[in-house]
Amino acid sequence: MGIFLGKTMDDNLKKQQEFMLKTQQLQLERQLTMQNELRERQMAFMIARSRDLFWYWITFDALVSTGLILGAFRRKKWNLLLPTIPLTFVAVYQWDMAYGPKLERIREMADRVIDEEHQLLDL
Repeated sequence: MGIFLGKTMDDNLKKQQEFMLKTQQLQLERQLTMQNELRERQMAFMIARSRDLFWYWITFDALVSTGLILGAFRRKKWNLLLPTIPLTFVAVYQWDMAYGPKLERIREMADRVIDEEHQLLDL
């Protein structure tokens, strides 16, 4: 009787351990899925924020550049056109961040730092 009871308890213990292992694996998979979804949401939020900032910047840039160009032609002061150069650079950067492949280049650089320059990450 004792041998039969001990064997049944061992079988139940093995089944319980297998069940716990499967539930832990399932929980880990769900956590990884949730972390990936959260990361994707954060990336989507960053892209949407960049696009929103881009449209504010482009509006500001268009107004200021138009004013500077009109002022330069009316007063014949061509040095008024100089501020349009950095404004254009910033606008192109904002466009690249919002709609261009800037995020892909940043991700590639980050992967390169992790792979090739890992010593920079050590504290």
